[in-house]
Amino acid sequence: MIMLRHSCRGGFETRPVSILRSYIGSLVRRTIATKSHRGILLKAGGFETRPYKRHDRAVRSTRLHLHRIMLPLLLAVALAACGQNMIDQPKYNEYKPAPLFRDGRVLQIPPAGTVARDDADRHKAAAEKPHLDAALLARGQEQFDIYCAPCHARTGAGNGMIVQRGMPGPPSYHIDRLRMADDQRFFDVITNGHGVMYSYAQRVTPRDRWAIVAYIRALQLSQNASLDDLPDDLRARLQAAQ
Repeated sequence: MIMLRHSCRGGFETRPVSILRSYIGSLVRRTIATKSHRGILLKAGGFETRPYKRHDRAVRSTRLHLHRIMLPLLLAVALAACGQNMIDQPKYNEYKPAPLFRDGRVLQIPPAGTVARDDADRHKAAAEKPHLDAALLARGQEQFDIYCAPCHARTGAGNGMIVQRGMPGPPSYHIDRLRMADDQRFFDVITNGHGVMYSYAQRVTPRDRWAIVAYIRALQLSQNASLDDLPDDLRARLQAAQ
């Protein structure tokens, strides 16, 4: 068995390494706790004490170990709390019982007189047609290609890609009934839906609905225009080409 010699009053004696390690550990802890200016140096033939600075290696090493232990622990606690709030949120889901309310339902009817945010501005924009110009037509074409062309096709013939894949087809914009319909009719269908077409009120603003209506009129005119409907210069070019 490995033995070390221990210096103490009364002479020398031998002790097992485990006993000395325990004894040295207690001295180190006591030294750190009292911030003493004396430390311990373990040598091959025994151990002795010598002075050292206040911020010694033992103190720094102990603090470093504490930081290494506490940081992951605090991080684990924080993540556990975050996961609990994000995954299992204390909230009501739609159509579930809600003891908090008198009728026991989650979905509540708004009180009488409730007005949605910006509702007045939307009603005003829906009641007033914007000025017809090239910018409005360009905006209408953009919105038509996004929301309408999948079913109505880009030409307005009613044979869009969705219809080609099995969706019931809408009527062509170029039939007499829709050519004679007023602008408000198209605006109302976009707003409220019709047949298998759902409402686009939450997807398309009132001004953009009017822009789509203007572009639908341009599509109808493009398929049913006569020479008299063209500007003079363009009519002259067409007549010269004939």
